[in-house]
Amino acid sequence: MSDSSEDDDANLPSAAECDSRCKEFAQITGTDTALAMFFLQDRQWSLEVGIHSRPDESRPDTVSLKYG
Repeated sequence: MSDSSEDDDANLPSAAECDSRCKEFAQITGTDTALAMFFLQDRQWSLEVGIHSRPDESRPDTVSLKYG
């Protein structure tokens, strides 16, 4: 039987990819990479989900993302 945390780890992007997504999130949202990491880790590293789930009225309605 497979452990769910092992399955989650197998689906993680590389460390370099996570770092890149954090930087892009921070740039788009005007926050920092620590907040970006918090949001992206909780949303399986999806930039689109992370950006659109922020409780911030000033967030962009449409953004151009490199990753989906």
